[in-house]
Parts: sequence; structure tokens; C-alpha cells
Amino acid sequence: MPHARVKINPNFFQIKGNRRSKNLFHTIARRIALTTSLAILNNCGALYISPTVPLNDPDVQIVEVTQGVVKIANGSAYSPRALPRPRSADITAIDLQSAQPVVPRVASRQQTISAPPVLRLPPQTKTKRYRIGVGDVVSLTGRSNPIAISGAEDQQRLNIYTVQDSGAIALPDVGSIKVAGLTIEDAHSAVFKRRAANQITDAFALDISGFNSQQIIVGGAVKTHTRIPVTFAPSTLSDAIAAAGGIVTEDERSTSIKIYRLGELYQLPFADYLETSDLQRLPLMSGDAIYVHVGYDLATAQAYFSEQIARTELSIALKTQRTEQITAQLSALDLQQRTEQTAIQMRIATDSLQREYVYLTGEASKQTRFPLPFEHHASLADALFDSGGLPTITANISQIYILRKRSSGSPIAAYRFDFSNAANLVLATEFQLRPNDVIFAAEQPITKWHRVIQQITPSLITTGVGATN
Repeated sequence: MPHARVKINPNFFQIKGNRRSKNLFHTIARRIALTTSLAILNNCGALYISPTVPLNDPDVQIVEVTQGVVKIANGSAYSPRALPRPRSADITAIDLQSAQPVVPRVASRQQTISAPPVLRLPPQTKTKRYRIGVGDVVSLTGRSNPIAISGAEDQQRLNIYTVQDSGAIALPDVGSIKVAGLTIEDAHSAVFKRRAANQITDAFALDISGFNSQQIIVGGAVKTHTRIPVTFAPSTLSDAIAAAGGIVTEDERSTSIKIYRLGELYQLPFADYLETSDLQRLPLMSGDAIYVHVGYDLATAQAYFSEQIARTELSIALKTQRTEQITAQLSALDLQQRTEQTAIQMRIATDSLQREYVYLTGEASKQTRFPLPFEHHASLADALFDSGGLPTITANISQIYILRKRSSGSPIAAYRFDFSNAANLVLATEFQLRPNDVIFAAEQPITKWHRVIQQITPSLITTGVGATN
């Protein structure tokens, strides 16, 4: 229907009487004209039309959000995207010396992506048989008369011998026998030969009753710093961490397990360790120093490894060399991590990294799209407050919806939040978003009326001008 014009005969309002009567009559006439114009505009479909969530649409199911509904909705299958590793071409294009420091941030539209620690595995090693060392306690027992340990003062009587700094044990009637560096079988053979040479032929068993010569050290973000003796049973990384009471961290992404071995530094991202059984079963060696590192400050890791180097029985020159090596290797790992972070940030800045989004519309504080973060979930509260907060001026806060497409053939779910009860904001912090969710804020009734007036005012002016002409 074409836009209608209301033509009013000016002579119709020419009445006699005093000025006050004329003004009153003119006011009434203008209101009648306005009402008539509204009716005409309404019939012509020219009034303001705003988006709403229909109450009786069979293709839309409105769900009032409660704690139980949040639990069910969050149970839908979804795994956040993993942060991709940077491409080699991206890293090649970066000036390594200009790579910015790694600074983590909370997930938001301006999320700064911190690259995970770099994986650097130690070379594979074959499990070696235990070799006796200085400080180990060796016991000799007769086949028919096993001897129990009761105290250091009875060592000679109980046939218990500590390996001395010379690497030897001193046996009565046969003298000193060097056993350091020998396997338990080789040590038994050496003792047997010496005893036989001294006409001692009774059968005996040789065993190690105290493992003191070799150890693995665990420190950093673990429950208890500990030293684990190396025994006949091979030690794995998970064994060492369990012996230290487990890893204590609130930030898995920035946590790494560093292993210092024979002058070389290796590193395992904690997230990789949790997901990969082969890393958990990584065999350890005597002398390994393990440090669980949380965060991006390398000073604590450097101080820890420098302390372990200082405790070893090395020359001063070699200790200095090893300390310089560990410092350089930590710096190299840090530089590689910062470079990878810069490469990822470059892809985000150029929008070349595939992302998942939710969309804010209606009376949202800002109509925009909100990128879902990598590797963890985002909530409705994250999206709302990242884009300006709860829209309290123009929006009807009792009708905030999350529109979500479900399986084929099912109606669209319209999860309705009533934030006129401020306690329901807690539900917004718990309700997890999914890719392509639409967050819709309905408008206030007064907002709609205000916009109707704004829309029709030009029409009324046009009507008045037309009537005058």
C-alpha cells in the first residue's frame, strides 16, 4: 500500500471563541490527526518492526535456563580447537631477535596466544643393568643362614659392607675387593674368586641392601622436592613425579618438565606429558635432574640446575662450563618458544587462522562476533562482558537468549536467561558457548515505542507539509 498522506481542511479548525478555547481545540485536533496517522501507517506496514523470539513457532523451542538446564546444555559434545603449531614458513619469516616476550592473558577477543613449551626429547637409551657404586651397602649371606640388618655397629658380624671411596669393600680373611662399577653378578664372581683363593668355599649370596650411590633429583612445582635412589628396577618419569607427590600447577599450558642429563637440557610440555603414555614411561638415568617449571620466567629453572651442577663432584672449570651450557640451552628454548608465539600471533592478526565464533545481535551492547578461545571453553558471561557488558539501557534483560541449532529435524533451542534476577548471572558464567551460537537480547517495550516515534516523526512532518501546501 502506498504511503498515505493525511489532508486536513484548515477551515475545519476555524472556530469562534476566545484564544484559550481555540488552543484547546487545536490540541485535540492535533491528537486526533496523530492517532489517525498512526492507524494509517500501521495498516500500511510502515511502523517499526523489531526482531523477536516467537513464542508459538513450532521451529523454535524456548527453554528457561536453570542449573539443571546448564548441566544438560554443557554436556553436548564439543572440544575447543587446539592451538595449532606454527608453520615453519611463519617462523622463517620472523626476525628471531625481535620476538616479543611470552605474556599470557585471559581468553578474550584480544586474547594473546602464548605458545606452549617446546618439546625436546632426550635420545632413546637402552635400559642398563645396575652397577654398584660408592656408598652402596653390600650384604653377604650364607645360603643356610640369612642375616638380618640390625645396626651399623654390627656390620662386620652381619656381613654388611659399605662401598668405600676407593670403590672397594673390605672382607674379613680375604681383604679389599673392588666392586664399584660391577653388576651384582660380576661382584659376586669377584668375591667368590677371592674367597676361593683363601680356601673359603661355603656358599653365599651377595645382594645390595642399601642403594646410595645413584639418584634422580626432582624439584620445582611438585608437592615435595625429593631424591629418588636408582635401584635394580628401571625408573620412569611418572615414577619420579609420583615419588615427589605429583605436579602442582594451575596453568597446565605454561607448565613444562625439564630434564638435565649429561650436560644437555630436554623439555616436555606438561599437556603432552598428560596425553602421551610414552612420555610418562620415559626411562630415566642416574644423575638426571628433573625440574617442573611453571610460567615463563627462566630464572628459577636456571638457579635450580646451577645448584645441582654445583653439588656434583666436578672440577671448578667443568662446573663453570656446565653452568654456562645450561644457561645457553634455557635461552635457546625460550627464544624458540617466543618465536613460535610471534608466528601464531601474526596468523591471528591477518585472520589466516581458522577460528570458531558466536554472534551477538539484537540489543547487545555491541553487535559483533566473539571468537571462541583455543583449548578451553568460553561462557555466556565471557562473550557479554567482552563486548561491553550486560545491555541494561535498551535491552530487556529478562529476555536474553542463546539461539542454538540442534540436530537435523529438531527445533532451534532458544535458551532464555532472566537477568532481572541478578542471581541468574551466575548461570551465565557457567553456560558454555558452542560454535555458531547466536546471543540475542530482546528490546525493552519503551525502547520499541521510542523507535516507533523516531520512525513516524518524519512521516508526520511530511503529512503536515503536504496539508499546508
